[in-house]
Amino acid sequence: MWQEACIVSVSGSSTADLGDVSGHSCSGVIVNGLQGLVLSHGVAFSPYLPTGFTSQHVRQQGWYRPEGTDSINISVVVRPRSGHQVQGTPEKKCSAQLLLLWRCDDFHDAVQKLMPKHEGWHFEESPNNKDANSKDTSHQIQPVQSSVKADWLGEVSLSWFALLQLEGWRSGDSSVVVSPEQARIGSPVVVVGTPFGTLCPSVFMNSLAKGIVCNTAGEGGALILTDARCLPGTEGSPLLSLDRDGNWLLLGVVAAPLCWKANEWVGLSLVCSLHAAVESLSHLLPSPLITTVNARSTKTDIQKTTGVSRVGKSVVMVEAGGMWGSGVIVHVNRSKVYLLTCRHVLGSISATRVNVVLYHEQKVRVPGNVVYVTPSESVYDLAVVEFPNPGVDLVPVKATTRYTKGEDCYAVGYALFGQNQQLKPTVTSGVLSNVVSYKHHPTMLQSTCAVHAGVSGGALFNDTGKLMGIIVSNAKDVQLKACYPHLNFVIPSTVFVRPVKKFIQTKDVGCLSELDSRNKFLQDVWNLQEPKLFLQSKM
Repeated sequence: MWQEACIVSVSGSSTADLGDVSGHSCSGVIVNGLQGLVLSHGVAFSPYLPTGFTSQHVRQQGWYRPEGTDSINISVVVRPRSGHQVQGTPEKKCSAQLLLLWRCDDFHDAVQKLMPKHEGWHFEESPNNKDANSKDTSHQIQPVQSSVKADWLGEVSLSWFALLQLEGWRSGDSSVVVSPEQARIGSPVVVVGTPFGTLCPSVFMNSLAKGIVCNTAGEGGALILTDARCLPGTEGSPLLSLDRDGNWLLLGVVAAPLCWKANEWVGLSLVCSLHAAVESLSHLLPSPLITTVNARSTKTDIQKTTGVSRVGKSVVMVEAGGMWGSGVIVHVNRSKVYLLTCRHVLGSISATRVNVVLYHEQKVRVPGNVVYVTPSESVYDLAVVEFPNPGVDLVPVKATTRYTKGEDCYAVGYALFGQNQQLKPTVTSGVLSNVVSYKHHPTMLQSTCAVHAGVSGGALFNDTGKLMGIIVSNAKDVQLKACYPHLNFVIPSTVFVRPVKKFIQTKDVGCLSELDSRNKFLQDVWNLQEPKLFLQSKM
């Protein structure tokens, strides 16, 4: 399927106040080779749409079919299947016609609900760089969306998609193979796209980015979040998964490779599911132009994600006043459930009562009591909460006590989206990047999983679904006011497994005092200061 990925280039007379522009480009995917049909994104078309596109009528109907007077020049760059090892430039450029621009309403509604502007969400450019319009000739790479200013253009640049027809192209399959079900959280995925569009196809064309499905939202999972590392120019790229038989399954199309919340880069990409895009298109055409074939489900496919997907029943949301974080289920009996979270999730006053929110078939909120909180002077930022068993399927974690630097890992927690969203916990993938030890005992883990606000108190799992530790925070540079979601700090499971187990067995809160460490070396480590070694005098 990645051979069908392509580059879409658009030029013409700009109808927006963009100054002197030479063209815009993004990515796309051939969805019907026999008819030469390409599915792409609306971002590259937004500067060239006629004034009539902004009419209330077009906005309400959610689609636009070009008129004969529209002066839009479209070319599509494809790479023939046999061109992988060809010397020179194997790319082929074809002229194309825009058949239709349309809005995927289910995707649009999901984005509007989950990521509203009033909460500081941005998808076009870094909010800290809005005045960076002066061109530096030493940097030729410019984000495709950086010129899009008007709200109506911004809408096209996010939730509108384009259907193109190549001129003189009749090669390939007449349908695309898709998954018979919506994307599963934790499923491994690949994005095939061309960063920076037509800047240099021979260098960037059809680059791969690997990740997982982090979460889904909207009707039928119309919005897919992935941690596959996408860049500007990959709008319209296919999101793929691989089944047991080696078939590439088309899951969706990249809509926003980058996003920010409250001026912080999130590190996730937004994808519109193919099912949602095709369903919205089917209402606009007399006969379906994009036909899909369902791949058969396999036990191997399911086994790939069970280690990650089942941990969603082990992580809950913890609400304390107006704040929220995550918690990890460590014990379940008939009457009570116990969880671990972070002290700072409870707020500056360390609340004694919290709400525990569980998302399964429906949202369940139960009151909880704080059993133990480490003192503020303690090295480890931990708290234990108990709450009555609500009678839903909760799975206590099983912990590992072995950590291998470089092993795959997954961060699970209620990131970014607040207390009012009907979402399962978000999962992000990475590797265990570092293990900091003191006297041969791990005291801090670090990972490259994308970690955001709300994941504090959440879990870091290995690829077998065993708990590696409790996530405390990501990294921030106070001077630069920058957040680094792919560097985060985790309390190893070896720190708390024994005292928590003793407490569960005896119900003696005193057992948890073992979590209260005042070791100066460890305090320096967790304060990100170079530890001072204590040398014994020989005198």
